Amino acid sequence: MLANSHLVPSNIISRNCLGIIAILLSLSAGLAYIFQVKIGDICTVRTFVTWLSGMIFWALAIPFLSKQTQRYFSKQFLWVKSLLAGLVVCIINQIFVRFSINAFLCLVFGCTDNQTSWTFNVLQNNILINFVCYWCIVGLTYMSLQFQSSYDTTSSINFQSEESYSENISFITTVSVKNGSVTTHIPTQKIFWIESDNNTVTFVSELGKFVNYQSLRSLETQLDPVDFQRIHRSIIVNRKYVHKIQAQSSGDALVTLTTGDQLRMSRRYKTTSPNTL
Repeated sequence: MLANSHLVPSNIISRNCLGIIAILLSLSAGLAYIFQVKIGDICTVRTFVTWLSGMIFWALAIPFLSKQTQRYFSKQFLWVKSLLAGLVVCIINQIFVRFSINAFLCLVFGCTDNQTSWTFNVLQNNILINFVCYWCIVGLTYMSLQFQSSYDTTSSINFQSEESYSENISFITTVSVKNGSVTTHIPTQKIFWIESDNNTVTFVSELGKFVNYQSLRSLETQLDPVDFQRIHRSIIVNRKYVHKIQAQSSGDALVTLTTGDQLRMSRRYKTTSPNTL
C-alpha cells in the first residue's frame, strides 16, 4: 500500500554519510599535519580551515548527490557516469577548499596561501579521501534503493496473500460501543486506530473517541487483516489511513497517519508481523 514510504529516510542517509566523512576528513587532516611536521612547515590554521571547509562542502553536497543517485541509479548502477561525476565533484571540492583557505587567511591575517607544491596539496587536501567521501554517499544511497526494492517485492507478495485469505473469512464491518443507555455503531472503515489500556480499548475514529471493555487480542481476530494491522502490543492501526513510516535508530518506527497523528511501531511487530503496511 505504501511502497514508497519504506525508503530509508534521507536524514538517516545524510547523518550516516556525514559521520563517515567527518572521520575521513579528520584522517586527512592528521596526515596533512604529520607531513607538515616532516617538512618543518606547520600551519594549524590551514589544516583546520581545510577540514572545516571540507565538512561544509560535503554537508551541502550530500542531499543533492543522494537525490541524483536515486534519480539515475534506481534500476542499475552506471559506473562510467558515477566515475565522471565523482571527478567533477572532487574538482569542485578542491576549488572550494582552496578558495576557503585563501579567503580566511586574507580576511584574518591579510595574506594568501602561497604554498603550491603538488605533493603538499595532494597530502594536505587529500584528494583521494574526498573521492572516497563521494563514493560513501553514492554507495549508501544505492544500497538503500536496493533495500527498498527487496522490501517492496516481499510486501507485494504478503499483501496479495492476505487478500486471498480474507476472501474466505467473514470479518466485522461495524463496532458497537455502549455508553449507558446509548449504543454507538462505528463502521470499521471510519476507525483510524485502536488503542488498549488494561481491560479497555479506545476506538479513535471520524465519529470521535469511544471506550469499550474488550481485549485487543480478541478484537484483532475479528478485524480484516487487509485493513487493520497491529503495530504495537497496545495499538492496531487502519492501514488506509497510514501516510508514511519512518525508521528510527532504535529499530522501532514512527507511523504517521493522514490525520497527522503519529504512532509508534515496535520492532517486534515491524520485523515479525505477517502483515505489511
